[in-house]
Amino acid sequence: MLLGCHQLPADERHSNRPGRERRAAGWRTNIARGGRAEAIALPPEWAELAVRAAAAVGAVYAGVDLLPAHDGTVYVLEVNGIPGWEGLQEATGIDVAGALAAHLAREPAETLV
Repeated sequence: MLLGCHQLPADERHSNRPGRERRAAGWRTNIARGGRAEAIALPPEWAELAVRAAAAVGAVYAGVDLLPAHDGTVYVLEVNGIPGWEGLQEATGIDVAGALAAHLAREPAETLV
């Protein structure tokens, strides 16, 4: 997740469904659909890719979904301008609402658009 030009701590999502349920659910790892989040240390080149992806769409506050391929290539799947952060906050302990409020106290709300 990005706020301003700062990368917030990162999380990795996993399906929390066992065996047959996981196969039926496919790749979905959404927290609202029973997925789980785990804090990770984002490699610097991945963080830079996320910052560039958000900048490409003019996003100041965004969740950027990255997907690594087997060959080591990292793909940007989505830049979400209204990211859900329940899993990120729970996995990392960061106060996302507090970080957003602090940003808004320093910068006008228009900077988020």
